[in-house]
Amino acid sequence: MNCEAIKPLLMGLLDNELTDTEKIEVNEHLIRCSTCRDELEQLKMVSNNLSAIFYLEPDDNVLRKLWKNPLYRFSQIAGILLIIAGNIFLSGYGIYKLIIDKDTDIFYKTTICAIASGVALLLISVIIQRLKTIKHDPYKEVLR
Repeated sequence: MNCEAIKPLLMGLLDNELTDTEKIEVNEHLIRCSTCRDELEQLKMVSNNLSAIFYLEPDDNVLRKLWKNPLYRFSQIAGILLIIAGNIFLSGYGIYKLIIDKDTDIFYKTTICAIASGVALLLISVIIQRLKTIKHDPYKEVLR
């Protein structure tokens, strides 16, 4: 195998993700190619440096303060409403363009309108169900 075929497999060799056949091919190539051996050594160094990095999780008090923050709640609700409004507007515009397009067959128009109407009805039913059950949610007082 040539270097271009081996280079994508080097990280897999380090992570022990290669098949036995691939390991043999890569190791045979590494015996003959100093360039790929050097690249493997660089990947080992980078991998070792990255393994020393860790992510510090915020404690529960920080998360509770965040969740109780009015700006956090507002941004959550505003984000959901913007996504829903954008989808409704985009779907409506698509249906409008489909309806006024004279070249499209009536079968396609009817099918797409039926699918869009079904998705809209499902979305509305889920929103209504969620609004009704949120009052009686037994887990709404559970701290996350």
